[in-house]
Amino acid sequence: MRHVLSLVLGLVATSPAQAEPITAAGSPKLGRVITAPSAWLAEEGDVMTTAQLDHRLDGGLGIAAGLGGIAELSLDTNTDPRFCMACGDTEEPRWFGRAGFRVGWREDTWLPGMPALVLGFRKTFASSAPLDDARISEVHLVASRSLGPVRLHAGATLTAAGYTEATGALVELAPTVRPLGGLEWTPPAYPRTTLLGDLAWVARFDDGAPPALEWVAGWGVRYQALRWSSVELLVRHREDEGLGDSTVMIRVNAALHRYR
Repeated sequence: MRHVLSLVLGLVATSPAQAEPITAAGSPKLGRVITAPSAWLAEEGDVMTTAQLDHRLDGGLGIAAGLGGIAELSLDTNTDPRFCMACGDTEEPRWFGRAGFRVGWREDTWLPGMPALVLGFRKTFASSAPLDDARISEVHLVASRSLGPVRLHAGATLTAAGYTEATGALVELAPTVRPLGGLEWTPPAYPRTTLLGDLAWVARFDDGAPPALEWVAGWGVRYQALRWSSVELLVRHREDEGLGDSTVMIRVNAALHRYR
């Protein structure tokens, strides 16, 4: 966790020479709302970085790079998936590393009023014990549209997951479709502040049972502390958790521009 905290402090304390991660609506071009992906793509030559830490001291890091204005590559670590040894036990977070590729089109590319569209693929490449061989693959299609101070996001995700039991048997979740959505609102009176809300789905692993998907609903606020960096205070609720088990986290985003 010391490494995560050091990166968070470094992102806040260090300013790139040239950075303009601001959309017309005044918020950074991030590829997600809270958990749900958005259809915003990083600009060509941009590198978007993220570091987060929650009240359980679980952290995550992420980086995304824009390619040609129509695609994006990403790497991230997170503890979103949950694991429990037996049904009814407390679910515990598990660390996963994930790589992703997204391709899409900007707003109004073909027709006036057209939303931004993104087709993305993400796949885990590493996980922590006892899910060392667990894997999660996801394809998502998302549409996003700016309507004045409001940005709306809607789409669907196709997710498959699996792991190998101690007996050597492969346990899998067949590809499953779920809806996702999100909302960002920047009140005109507070142009640096954006209220966030979204709904997404993450994998849950129960020992001896096939993986399943559970919904995650989040809400919070993003503050544009600097032109190149923002800070988020977030709360997330899960399908099988009570209100007292909700996750509270802080997230820092920063943008680097190399070619503009």
